[in-house]
Amino acid sequence: MEAGSSTIEVRYEIRNLEQEPLEALFGVEFNINPVYQDPSRTYFVAQDRQGGLHEACYWKEIQGVGLIIQGVQLELNISAGRQVDIGCYPIYTVSQAEGGYEKGYQGSCILLFWRLQLDPQTSWRETLKLSLLSK
Repeated sequence: MEAGSSTIEVRYEIRNLEQEPLEALFGVEFNINPVYQDPSRTYFVAQDRQGGLHEACYWKEIQGVGLIIQGVQLELNISAGRQVDIGCYPIYTVSQAEGGYEKGYQGSCILLFWRLQLDPQTSWRETLKLSLLSK
């Protein structure tokens, strides 16, 4: 992250050091807990489709996903340098209350994953960019 920047870059490298081809899924998980959780004003956006905080969403072969938080005029963007599959889903806990068990929203998980096919002695590299924008 550069001084004064609102973007963090994360670089990944996978090396196949074996003599056999490698087929694998590589995934990166981010767990977030937006302060403003109104589902009508806080939602995920990717490829012109919206997904709510309290629902599971899945996008295949896209470049990134955004989390729009209208209540505080913020936008979190996660973008990849190449096509990636992205799933977003809510994280709930269950607690016991006077009236029985209650399900409570705790946050959301953003899971990015790639299908890798690496020949022997080759590498795969990717850079993710996480940007926080004020609207």
